[in-house]
Amino acid sequence: MSWISPDLVTDSSGFWFDDELAIDDDTDTFAYSSVDNNSWSQELTFIPPYDGEFGEDETSCIICNKIRFNAYRNMGNPYDIRRAKVRLFLETGGYIEKIWTTYGDHSWTEWDLEGTYYVNVALISFYNNGPGGKTAKLYEFDFGKAAARGKVNGSLATSILVNRGLT
Repeated sequence: MSWISPDLVTDSSGFWFDDELAIDDDTDTFAYSSVDNNSWSQELTFIPPYDGEFGEDETSCIICNKIRFNAYRNMGNPYDIRRAKVRLFLETGGYIEKIWTTYGDHSWTEWDLEGTYYVNVALISFYNNGPGGKTAKLYEFDFGKAAARGKVNGSLATSILVNRGLT
């Protein structure tokens, strides 16, 4: 298994800033977004790497057994960014999701998927647990690449992005 940065990060909502800094392999830089009180941030979308072997009409898919992220969490304030949610959209058409009610501040948080999945798209969002607006910061996001993948049918990832308004 190796950690692989996404090839693309997108924010169709326009609420995230400096998106590309969440995939630059530098934990001193970050993407950020304002989050209203007692609500989830808009989702930031990650597309796994594409090896380019099969032509431009194909989309990315990665055989994934883990993900990890490195994000801000105010450890001293219970009324701040306190939760994270990751959803992985699968080649089979479904998705899996995990919500963290606790994670370390500016440190790696890993999700062992307890299996291997063909992942087309990953989304992350953060919850503001208190009054007033707060700022979510995402330093990095990575896929745990379990193996190489052959030709991928691009219709699923494309339809997920279009249906969710992510293009």
